[in-house]
Amino acid sequence: MRKPFNILNNLLTYGFLVVLAFLLFFNNATISLTFFMIGSFIASLVSAFILKNRGVSGTGSFEFFINLFLWLNVFGEMGLFYTGITFYDKIVHFGVGILITSIVFRYYQKSLTVKKELIFLTVLGIFALWEIYEYLLLILFNYPAVGVTNNGIAIMSHLDDTMFDMIFGAIGSISTLFFKGQFK
Repeated sequence: MRKPFNILNNLLTYGFLVVLAFLLFFNNATISLTFFMIGSFIASLVSAFILKNRGVSGTGSFEFFINLFLWLNVFGEMGLFYTGITFYDKIVHFGVGILITSIVFRYYQKSLTVKKELIFLTVLGIFALWEIYEYLLLILFNYPAVGVTNNGIAIMSHLDDTMFDMIFGAIGSISTLFFKGQFK
């Protein structure tokens, strides 16, 4: 079962490079999306490095799902989903909350007594770093990674979008902890 995850993960990881090359050489209008893709690629590599070094079980499947959610986010950023599917962004953040909580649970399980508060706060910290990254893209490159628009009309402000992203991620995290038996 490990080999299919590794193959799919490699396709997703190197797919970032292919899309990056395309954006850099053939579509200069999306330079800010290129920076978003670079950040996603770095997040993928860093998470894979940390998981492998810590010997977290299920690393291949975790890497696959990390890359899958990064791609879902990138597709949304490319305008394929965020503008057409209501709540797509929130569904992605809920799923990422589940994924990150599962990874952090396994990470802490290796060396510590697992505590739900530590896991939950770690997950919220990771979400906060991602939201800061999105905000910096807006400030530095004028890339609208925060806020929700539909056909150029703002339907959710930057602050509301960030808060709802954090809330849906937290709900995903709490749901995972509940099903892992951390709330008794």
